[in-house]
Amino acid sequence: MKNTSHAMRRFLGRLRRVLGVSIPVVFAACSSKSEPQTVPVTEFAKAFANAYCPSVSNCCTQAGLSTATCVTTLESLISNAQARQLANPKVVLDEVAAGQCLDAVSAAASACTDHSLGRDIMAACNNVFHGTVAIGGSCTSYSDCIASPNRYVGCDGVCTDLTTSFAIASVAPHATLGQACVGTCVSLSGASGCSGSGTSVSGVTSGCWVEDNLYCSNGVCVAAPAIGQACDDNSYCVDAGHCSNGTCVADTTAGACTWDKSCLSTSYCDTGTLLCTPLKANGSTCTYDWECLGGQCEQNSCRDWSFATQGDCGGFPEQTPLPAW
Repeated sequence: MKNTSHAMRRFLGRLRRVLGVSIPVVFAACSSKSEPQTVPVTEFAKAFANAYCPSVSNCCTQAGLSTATCVTTLESLISNAQARQLANPKVVLDEVAAGQCLDAVSAAASACTDHSLGRDIMAACNNVFHGTVAIGGSCTSYSDCIASPNRYVGCDGVCTDLTTSFAIASVAPHATLGQACVGTCVSLSGASGCSGSGTSVSGVTSGCWVEDNLYCSNGVCVAAPAIGQACDDNSYCVDAGHCSNGTCVADTTAGACTWDKSCLSTSYCDTGTLLCTPLKANGSTCTYDWECLGGQCEQNSCRDWSFATQGDCGGFPEQTPLPAW
């Protein structure tokens, strides 16, 4: 089974390798005024499994799936991830962040079908493990450096703040026409991402959003070309449009396509036929989540999105969008 959270993590992983920067993924999460729990480093793996598995149990039972192996499998998985992270002496586990992560995991798993809570896990768990080297300090990897939900860091012998070069997914404010920008931002399949090089002016954090019919060019938001206007095949057109052979054309529900942006939101680009195809109803045979009207392809059948997959119920998270620990 393929899903959008995995696709986004693969995309961010490629950016990390190409750019050599730490790229936080941030989704809006509600804050709590209650005293945060803390989780000691020696207890994190066990606590994570014991927060997640009982919480997802009802969801799995309703779907006819067993959670018998969930705790032991997940504890081992998280323990191995923790060992990899802490093998770097410049990386630590933040006990408060660990507690916030477990709260988010428990809330999302208990909700079962609330996709937005599932995405909140990434924001809550992103800083459980983090570097300890300040900007300007010596480093051998971006993971050595202190990052935050509002800052990108890179390592070029020293930790460098690269925030002004790249926008931050989902929290970049919407710039307007003519305003300075740090990149072009787009929402896709419930997730948001920003890319491109914008202004280097300190303090600018706004992005040009494709759904606002804008993109970032030379550090300034400009209007995306309208349907029928000239375009660069590597650039953007107005929302519900795409660039084809140097001209912006309207997205369609039928006809040839080369990627999902060629098709309207009620259809998808079939990778076999390269034709825009209507989204499939629940119960239809599928391979990928993006083929399904309900948002999830589980065991080759379309259904409404849920945490209750064979992997998640067995302790190997598929729908749980954890950071790349």
